Amino acid sequence: MAVLIHDLLDLEGERTTMQSDIANFKGNERERSKLAAKISDFIQRAQDARDRYERYLQPCVDQALLDVPTDEQNELFPLRAPVSQAVTPGRAPVEFAATQPGTGEDTAVQPPDHEGANIDTSVDSWDGLAAQVPADSDAEELPEPGAEGTGKKRKRPSTKTSAREEGSDAEDSPGPSSEGARKPAKRPSAKASAAAAIRKSMNGQLDAILLALPSAYDPRIIQHPAMTTAVQYERMIREGCANDALDDLRLHLTTYACLEDRRKQGSGVLHNTPMDKRMQKKKAAIAAAKARYRQIREILLRLGMGEDDIKYKPLLDTDCKPFVLVIEEQRLGDSRRKPCWIWSDFSF
Repeated sequence: MAVLIHDLLDLEGERTTMQSDIANFKGNERERSKLAAKISDFIQRAQDARDRYERYLQPCVDQALLDVPTDEQNELFPLRAPVSQAVTPGRAPVEFAATQPGTGEDTAVQPPDHEGANIDTSVDSWDGLAAQVPADSDAEELPEPGAEGTGKKRKRPSTKTSAREEGSDAEDSPGPSSEGARKPAKRPSAKASAAAAIRKSMNGQLDAILLALPSAYDPRIIQHPAMTTAVQYERMIREGCANDALDDLRLHLTTYACLEDRRKQGSGVLHNTPMDKRMQKKKAAIAAAKARYRQIREILLRLGMGEDDIKYKPLLDTDCKPFVLVIEEQRLGDSRRKPCWIWSDFSF
């Protein structure tokens, strides 16, 4: 049972990695071949795990279903329903679906479409632009016809074209630009369409494999006595993953503090530019470690861990501070501050 749970977690982590690679696929044939080989190997390993799943874990679920009534409001039953997106401090939202990664994080954020944003191509905008154009300083003042001796003068037309005249000329000129300044949306190329179809097909192959971990089931099934052994094994493995996430967080916090100290020892573009890049990468690694720990802790709570657990506490952003190792790094008031709970273990 323990080996099965461990293999299921590995498969979920591998699934997440491949989904990220598929999302970045642009149509290259070499990349397609590599992804196809990985998916084929993944399916073969999943089939082997399915045989053991039906032998060890599925009978426990079936026995629990005999005593647990069906939840009509949950369309995924016996799997747990997706949790709400509300986040409490130190916790991150997690959907315990069968395709949710075991130890990793799957957050695919679509960037906003900024094409054409905040652009006003109406005639009024050209009027406003023309009103802000200063008068031509090169224009020469000439007397108006029939106004000799009156002191009235007129301006000679400047060789420079005003912004409004340019806009009107652009509207009167024939061609595609006469329809307006806004360009029509480009249709996807044949290569992009083919890549999208390949991505959809590959994701479909991964989604067709459904091997749910104990934490993916309804809470009433998790609490059933028939699931006790499976839940205990998964909780043990998840605790090890939480320890690894905390070790990574402590390591990245320490190295970031060292990079920050080295940056202060020099100046200039040649010194600061590479250091800034390294510090940005380290910040990203710290954020990933925090998110991974929070996600694993959320799963541990579903598996029966108490909210007030003394070892796996809620991780706040204020907890993620480097540990002061030498006297030179101490600041005013550090001697009266208690170290954060994440520094209670230096085994990393």
